[in-house]
Amino acid sequence: MVVRWAQTTNGWGVTEGGSSGSPIFDNNKRVVGTLTGGNSDCSNQSTARDYYGKFSKHWDANGTTNSKKLQPWLDPLGTNPTTLNGYDPNGGSSQSGYFSLDFKTADWSSRLYSMDIL
Repeated sequence: MVVRWAQTTNGWGVTEGGSSGSPIFDNNKRVVGTLTGGNSDCSNQSTARDYYGKFSKHWDANGTTNSKKLQPWLDPLGTNPTTLNGYDPNGGSSQSGYFSLDFKTADWSSRLYSMDIL
């Protein structure tokens, strides 16, 4: 996949440290790739490149352990969606979920909280 885009208003089209994993979107505003490497930054913006990996590759084929794949974390029930629209926090609809919360007694100087999403 080759992706080209215009520079930003200030003339820079770079990423900086902490950008790893940032998304790249298709025309339907769906994530199709994530930043996986490159050496682009403000000091070498004209010659350096960034590299985005395909989201479908990161989903289940990026390694053999769960820590290397997105599917176990984003689809733990195994529903195998082919697309998933994002949530617009300004869209007016509310989201709900079911949670259980356990409080555990600990030393007075620390508090332990455990929350499981059901």
